[in-house]
Amino acid sequence: MVALGMTLLAPVALALQEPPTGKIPTGVLDSTQTISSIVCVALDWIFWGLIVFAIIMFLIGGYRYATSAGDPEHVRTANKILLYATIAVVVALVAEGIPFLISSFLGSGFGGTICPGGGGGGGGSGSVSV
Repeated sequence: MVALGMTLLAPVALALQEPPTGKIPTGVLDSTQTISSIVCVALDWIFWGLIVFAIIMFLIGGYRYATSAGDPEHVRTANKILLYATIAVVVALVAEGIPFLISSFLGSGFGGTICPGGGGGGGGSGSVSV
């Protein structure tokens, strides 16, 4: 009963506190550099996550193909797994190229990218950073 009373009264007690004084934050994303860094980090995670996923799926698909013993249903399943792994690699490569496309549309020059190190943030695909 006491715990229920404390749970119900806690929001009321917090509402009675004085508001904080001083500088009120205006926002976390206040520059294009911050936004581009978040995009680059997100695309880098997507790239490496899909590469790891594709490697695991290639191994599983290859194992299923090798152990199918000629059964058409198992061969079809293994082929689907290998196809999905290939699609994952293609999507990862597209995610790595998105910063280049964004920078070319925003006018930062052909051959440049918004991510330092080129590509999705850490891949080092050889692009010159502008």
